[in-house]
Formats: sequence, structure tokens, C-alpha cells
Amino acid sequence: MTQYQQVLAAVEKIGGKGTIDEIYNAIDGINEWGAKDKKASVARYLAKGKEFKKEGHVWIYYNEEIPLHCSDGVLVTAIAKCSQKKWTLFGISLVHGFGSADFEKVLFDTTFDEIIPFNSMSGVSYVAVRKENLWGLIRFRLNPEFAVHKEGFRKALGNEPIDEKAMDPIGREIKLVEEIKYPDINIFKDKYHLDNLNVFYDDNEDYESSIEIIELREWSDELKEYTEDALSNLEFGCDPKGNVRMKRNDGSFGYITFADAFSNKYNVHHDDDGIIDNYKNVSDMIEDGWVLD
Repeated sequence: MTQYQQVLAAVEKIGGKGTIDEIYNAIDGINEWGAKDKKASVARYLAKGKEFKKEGHVWIYYNEEIPLHCSDGVLVTAIAKCSQKKWTLFGISLVHGFGSADFEKVLFDTTFDEIIPFNSMSGVSYVAVRKENLWGLIRFRLNPEFAVHKEGFRKALGNEPIDEKAMDPIGREIKLVEEIKYPDINIFKDKYHLDNLNVFYDDNEDYESSIEIIELREWSDELKEYTEDALSNLEFGCDPKGNVRMKRNDGSFGYITFADAFSNKYNVHHDDDGIIDNYKNVSDMIEDGWVLD
């Protein structure tokens, strides 16, 4: 764990904000830092970190993420990240396969003061975005040719051709369909049926019958024991993003943030849809099928 990661973990541990003294006192392993003035080092990390903003004598950690999707596919379409009260939308930059990808491509060359997602499983979703006092609308659309239930998705998507230039690496269209110039977000709600996006998906009569029965894997006792010991004793590895990778017996994948794992919090983020499973302890998590990947 880097010193900066230790600072992040400390701030999350005390509730996401605190003075330099409070953050300093919450850092596990601070005595092992080699700097002569350890508190000054903490102050430099806070000042340079993009995730931190100072209000008076209090440093606040802004690191909220919202998954954005338009279907129940393997990967979310985009991730909205908030830093210093500004939202940036990131799309897929690299696909690894097996439900894993990097989201490092900035989708729009601007940040937003506020976003309101209208996620859907129908094949089309929207994100209302605000800059200063004006609103615009971004649309995410699945290419119906890549959909499992083509007819159901076609009904939801309509007859408008997919814009090939706006497609992401796995075939979703990402497009600003309403310029940021409207003073009232409600102008979009009726025009784009934002409160009822799933109607076609829910009415797809063939959907339930087409779901395949998933055969659950049986993890070995050794893997279960390794998972419990590693997480309990804080002896685990992280991916390049600093997350602890997990896998489930239904074939899905997910992760626990480093800060959560370091604080013995077992909140597993699903890779495919952004859902978060919360567990009281590692045993409950393993019982529900999750082990270290």
C-alpha cells in the first residue's frame, strides 16, 4: 500500500472528512513512514490529491462513482465520477474480457455540476447533465444487432439508425441528444419517457422463458479458507485500480475497494451492473458465493 493509499483509507475510516490532525491520527502505519515531518507529508498528499477539497480547516474526500448502463449486459456503458463536486463521465478504454474492462476514456470534454441518471434495462438509458443553470441530455443505446432479445430491444430503441461514430468498443451508442441549453430538466421527461424506460423490457413476454439456468460452481474448501484468512488478516493483492478482485459461483465477477477491504467492510461491487452487495462479515460473503479471484 502506498502512503497516498494509506491517507485515502484513513479519511474514509473517519467518515470522509477531517482535519489534518484527525487524518494523521487515523493512518495505520504512520510510524513506519520515513519522512522527518510525517504530518507535513500528509498535508502534501491532501493538497495534491484531486479527490480532496479543503473547506476551512477540514479536508473532504469526494470520490463518488455512479455506474451508467442501458441493458443487462456484461459491462456497464460508462462510469460517472465525482471529484471536487464536478462530475466526469468515463467510457471503456480497454476490454479485458470475462466481464472486466478499464474505464479511462473521458466521454465528453467537459465536467458537469450535476448528473441525474435514468438507467434502464430496455436497451436505452439517459443521463441528464447540468452545467451552471442549464440542462442537457446524454443517451446510451444498445445496438439491437448485439442484443440477446432483438425484437424486444428494437421496440425500445425505435427506428433511428445507430450512429457508428458514437459507438463504444462493445457496440453501445453514447451521444449528447439534447444540447446543454435548457433551464428546466422536466422538458426531457415526457419527450423521452424518462419515468418509464423499462416498459418494453418489462413487457417482453419471452424474456423470462429465455433465461438460462445458471449452474453454480462449487468452490473448494481451501479457496474459501484462503479468502477468509486473506481478508481477515489484510493479506490480499489489488488490481491496478487498487481494488480487490472477487469472483462468484454464478460466473460473475466483482471487486471490493481497497479502503473497504482494509477497513474490514465487505461491499462487493458487481462488474456487470454496478450493484453492490453488502455483507456483515466475510463468512456471509463467502456463503453467498464470493471468493477472491
